[in-house]
Formats: sequence, structure tokens, C-alpha cells
Amino acid sequence: GGSPPDVLCVRFSQQVTSPDNCYATDAEGHILLFQVRVDPATDGRGLVRGSLVRAYAAPALAGVAIYAFEVVTQQLLSGKRRSQLQLTSTDDWVLLFARDHVVRLASLQRGILRVEVEMQGLDSGNYPVRGVISPDGAYVACGSETGELLVWGTADGKLLPKGVAPQVQLAGPVMDTVWSRHHHMVACCAIADQAPPLLIFVGGDPERPPPPKTVPETEQQRVKPQDRGLPEPAVSRELPSTPLLATPLLAAPGSSPSLAPSAAATDWADRWVNSDLNPRSAVALDEKRRMKEQILSHMFEKQRNAILEQILSHM
Repeated sequence: GGSPPDVLCVRFSQQVTSPDNCYATDAEGHILLFQVRVDPATDGRGLVRGSLVRAYAAPALAGVAIYAFEVVTQQLLSGKRRSQLQLTSTDDWVLLFARDHVVRLASLQRGILRVEVEMQGLDSGNYPVRGVISPDGAYVACGSETGELLVWGTADGKLLPKGVAPQVQLAGPVMDTVWSRHHHMVACCAIADQAPPLLIFVGGDPERPPPPKTVPETEQQRVKPQDRGLPEPAVSRELPSTPLLATPLLAAPGSSPSLAPSAAATDWADRWVNSDLNPRSAVALDEKRRMKEQILSHMFEKQRNAILEQILSHM
């Protein structure tokens, strides 16, 4: 036979019972499971050994290059997004990214790769865009080659409606997205001429009262669940009832809110609109300017509205 397919991505397992298991995806749509062992040695350094345990495959993914994936078992377990039977009867759960315009949530079980949910609506035929699952396993956020940031529900794979998910339009393909484990905060980056490398979205109601105080725990209750070999209790991290707020990082940290763009932002916007770093592009310079001006107008308008809401809420 020919040479084996290229390995494109590797991740460690998140299972408590097998934290040293390592997964790898390849260009033919397989997920390979390796068991990693560290054998003690007399010199104190030890010897690392890896052996192939099994390969997972699905007919629908045959020949589909899985260029990125994330192991998401703990997020689904924390948020109780799947039944205990579903979670314990599988080796792991993974979020798969391929250049076929689909994000997949799949389970791995004894050599079978079962696609449980397909999330569609993004463009990913040319760039290896990569997304993320929310800490409670309820949502998946991923950028598109069109510059949009899309958010789906993991229960049914449907896109969240406008007004619930942040409405984002960047100047180039959104290559990577991360979700904070501690706050309603998502960060993403895009490829574009002199584009801001990072965009932050923050949501939630700052006026929401704190949770009620609980009854003091006994010493036995105070022992952390993970210390007893049990999974950590689920922490609610539902998307806030108020729409997520898109906040481009254009103003200097610590500066007071202003309805007008900062001088630095205005200067950057002017340089970006008139730049032409790719003169051989099929898009004419005037058309580029028009598209960039439209994007900036939309961005600054959203920023003004968001700041105005913040000011009015504290009056």
C-alpha cells in the first residue's frame, strides 16, 4: 500500500480514568487512539511509550480531512447535555472541523465514530477555521470564511437567532475562536489587511442580584467531588438573557466610554480603508474601499449603541 495519511491534529483525552490517552486525526477522516505510558527508569527520567489502541471511522467522513478537533467530554458532562448513559458508554466526545462547511459533534465508541449533531451554515472550504464549545456544553461558536461568527445549540445543531448570538462581521475569515471558562466572553481572530487581531464579546446583566447564600457545609461535604473521584458539579453558564455585546478592542484600556471612536481608532480605520496590500486582487480598489467602509460603519454603529445603553443604564 501507499504511505499513511498525514496526521493533522492531536489532543489528549479528558477522561478521568485515561488522561494519558492521546487522539490524532488524519487526512482520510480517521481518529486514532494511542495509549501513552511512562515507564520508570533507573536514571529517574523514565521512558515514554505510545501504542495504537484503535482507529475510529465513519462512512460519512471517509476521505474527509479532519484538520482540527477538540475533546469535549467534560463540557458535556459538566452541563449535563447528554444522559449519563450516553456519556459513560462512549470513550470520548469530540468536536470536529473539516473544510466541508460543517461542524460536527461526534461520539467515539469501540472503533465507531458516530456523528451525533451536524452544525451547518458556515463557509469553510478554503481556510481551516476552528471553533469552540461553551464551558457547559450548550453551544458551539465558530467563525466563517465570510467573517461572520456563528453560534449553534448542541442539542439540535440549529443556529441561534439574531439578537441572542452576537452579530459579527469581520473583514476576513475568522480563523479561531475561544470561549472563557469563567465568564460570558468569547474571543476570535480574523485574517485581513491590518485588521484588529482580536475581538471580544461580553454578555450578561451586571445588575443581576447575587445568588442566595447556602447553608454552611459540613467537613465531609466540603471535600471536593473530584477528590472523591466524582465529576465536578455542573455550573450554569447559560447565555445571558440580554444579547451578547460586541466590543472591538479599539479604545485604550482604562479609557472612559465615548460615543465617538477614539483618535487611534479613526486613524487606524482611515489607513485600513485606503490600504491596498494586495494590488493583484480580483476585487477593485474602489470596491474594497466600499466594502471596508460598510464594515466599519456597522462596527462603529454597534459600538455607539452598546456604549449608549451602558450610559443610560447607569443614569
